[in-house]
Amino acid sequence: MNEKNQNRICIALGCERQYHAKGYCNIHYARLKTRGSLDLPQRMYERKCGVSDCERKAVAHGYCSPHVHRLQRYGDPIYKPPITDLSSVDTSLYAVWNGMKQRCYNTNVKSYIDYGARGVWVCLAWRSSYTHFIADMGPRPSHEMSLDRVDNDGGYTCGHCEDCQVNGWPSNVKWASRIEQARNRRTSRRITFRGETKTIVEWSELLSLNQFRVIDRLNRGWTVEQALTLPAGAKVIQRSRKEKPPRPKRVTSSQHVGVTFNKQLKNWRAYVTVDGLQITVGSYTDEAEAASMRDQYASQLLGDGVQLNFEYKEVTM
Repeated sequence: MNEKNQNRICIALGCERQYHAKGYCNIHYARLKTRGSLDLPQRMYERKCGVSDCERKAVAHGYCSPHVHRLQRYGDPIYKPPITDLSSVDTSLYAVWNGMKQRCYNTNVKSYIDYGARGVWVCLAWRSSYTHFIADMGPRPSHEMSLDRVDNDGGYTCGHCEDCQVNGWPSNVKWASRIEQARNRRTSRRITFRGETKTIVEWSELLSLNQFRVIDRLNRGWTVEQALTLPAGAKVIQRSRKEKPPRPKRVTSSQHVGVTFNKQLKNWRAYVTVDGLQITVGSYTDEAEAASMRDQYASQLLGDGVQLNFEYKEVTM
């Protein structure tokens, strides 16, 4: 730098830095060169969306997040697509429709074992179109209601599409509360009384009975008529069941000396005791054979005077 410029300072208002070029210090000169102005750049979090009447903060390209999304998808930050699909109206209803398909066809879903693995299906119209689904089911009555199949062994069918008409599937889905869902489970016990089939809870509410008393009566062998019509405290004389003959006990202990039963191998083991040690003779399927072989081996090993299981006659030639 020339000695002439060493004492010069930046001409920018309020700046006392040393002169660099064009009358400015190195900072103001770089700012003027890159931006064409000495003003500081406005920080991103201080900027507002470039769309008029939008008070949101800009996040990218001078627009807020919703307008950036429209810009990237449609090429225009202010374009609003027309609503042609009702899925954009009620996202919770869309989640119900999607969950119905997932548990029937997605093997990675936890509930697949109770639906798809059991053969529960969705008819073609509902499986391929969300619009058909909401047109048949209508809006969700409340967030506490969920889809319920009338026939628990049937599928999610509308009853009028081409797929349902060809296969003869009726309309099998309705909106139900949690209580109705619990009563329509596979594990719910159903009984038929006077030509109608209902769960025990439903019969108990209909006839003003204690459901636990009804269950106890049925478990004790009462008929459905007796369990639902007899008053509390009533007794029923039941026929005594035929006594089954006792099963023959399995023989696992031997009455012979030197013979024992092996429970793991399920055979008879013959042995001889010499000086407190057991010497195995062999294993046999018949107890008498094991006792006989033990006697022969004991006679040869210990001689006369040993205790035998059978009496043997000497044969002289």
